[in-house]
Amino acid sequence: MLKHLESINDFRQLLSYYISCLEKEDILSFTFNYRSDGKKFYSKVFKKEEFFSKKKEQINVSNTPYIENIVNNYQRSQKNMPIYYGYPLFMDSNGKVSPIFFVEVFFEKKEESIVFTKESVSLEFNHYLLTKSHFNLEEINKIRLEIDEEQDFHIKLEKIKDLLSFDTTKSYSDLDQKPLIVNSSPQLINKAILYVGGKMGITQGLIDELEKLKKVSKQELKGTSISSLFWNSEKEKVPKENEILEIFQLNNSQEKAVVKAISNNISVITGPPGTGKSQVVLNIIANAVWNNKSVLFASKNNQAVDVVNTKLRSILSKNLVVRMGSSKHRKNATLQIHKLFQNKKSIKISKDYKSYTTSIRDRIQKIDDIRTKINYLSNLNDKIESIQEKIDNIRSQVPKNLQKK
Repeated sequence: MLKHLESINDFRQLLSYYISCLEKEDILSFTFNYRSDGKKFYSKVFKKEEFFSKKKEQINVSNTPYIENIVNNYQRSQKNMPIYYGYPLFMDSNGKVSPIFFVEVFFEKKEESIVFTKESVSLEFNHYLLTKSHFNLEEINKIRLEIDEEQDFHIKLEKIKDLLSFDTTKSYSDLDQKPLIVNSSPQLINKAILYVGGKMGITQGLIDELEKLKKVSKQELKGTSISSLFWNSEKEKVPKENEILEIFQLNNSQEKAVVKAISNNISVITGPPGTGKSQVVLNIIANAVWNNKSVLFASKNNQAVDVVNTKLRSILSKNLVVRMGSSKHRKNATLQIHKLFQNKKSIKISKDYKSYTTSIRDRIQKIDDIRTKINYLSNLNDKIESIQEKIDNIRSQVPKNLQKK
């Protein structure tokens, strides 16, 4: 249960903590396309693995033109970003490359070499490959804990190899210097890479939004879901006489979910696939529109939005939906909004609107009354059957010569 915050400063501190968590999570999920070798990551810097297996704090690398170019590019355009050393590499069948373990490093230029030094004595485990291998979040967190608790790097690596069904008997010495090649099955590659860290696009966008939210005043947040979550706010209860419209068929639990959703500021409705969450969403939207409210429906994928959009259009007499999301939909959004304003001017509200809505609500009430009577008769029938079973049981125990013919 969320605790109500005392002030807007508490809310801003909470956002700062969330941003820190996002940045940490982002670091733990670096992945690259194998064709980016030499651009976004570099696999030809190191000849031997010594940071992890030999626990060295520093590694000297000869200053070749290849390495000189990496250093110059970094100092010219990326000097404010962290540098990471990663080993070994996991590559899936699509050519996505990810270091299994990594640590932040910094470098110092000498006359004939570059000295790389570890920023931390502890290495990080990259969870990306576990996500790609279809481990769930709970399993990933458990594996992370087990890996972090193990002090010996070789044992850490063997555990990962075992989890991903790689050969645990193969030993590594000198690093593989061959170019990366995609195979039909995932590979564990004996390479160490150097790469510059930075926030992924999605994470950066979310962090930017959170930073903007930190600058918003408490007054500006009033009436939003954030205000309902973190501060005591009055709930806008739907009047009891306003029964819900069942546009799409609902069972009892779905109906309760719809009622709670339109009666409370915030509702969380969960359920496994196939339990009718889309039906619930559609009825919530339909009831909100019926009560003259605007609705924003959002999802992490376009397919879910398309399903709801299609079904809503099938029951609306006019196009009242503006489809956003992917670029092809955004192109038409301006035109859709313009048409909506035109439609609004042309729509004439019937004088019989109130009597029409009253008639519908009366019919809904009659349907509910019929349902109640059906349930009553069903329960009564169950009782009659139970009594009849008892009578038949008693009758079977009475001797035949005593039974009345």
